Amino acid sequence: MNTIVANKQQPNISFKSPINKDEFKLKIKLTKEVAIQWHETYLSKDQTLKVVDNGDLLLEATIIDSYELRNWLYSFGRNQLKILEPQIFQDEQAQTAS
Repeated sequence: MNTIVANKQQPNISFKSPINKDEFKLKIKLTKEVAIQWHETYLSKDQTLKVVDNGDLLLEATIIDSYELRNWLYSFGRNQLKILEPQIFQDEQAQTAS
């Protein structure tokens, strides 16, 4: 796995309406078809993108939970974006798809 983007910039996308102030690790797998738009999307200063199988990307970032974040993530289908962590996001993504 190669890290292709390690972000040290300020996040350039922000979400209002935090659910709580606790930070957590977000881990998602993006298909190569939608990954291109994530090269310039910074969710946090510690965000990393790594190339995984077949050119897909693994994104990891420490973020604060918000309704907008969840809606944004769930707007991508599971065939484009798969949430790996946290578990509650996985569960909600599965419910949204059904």
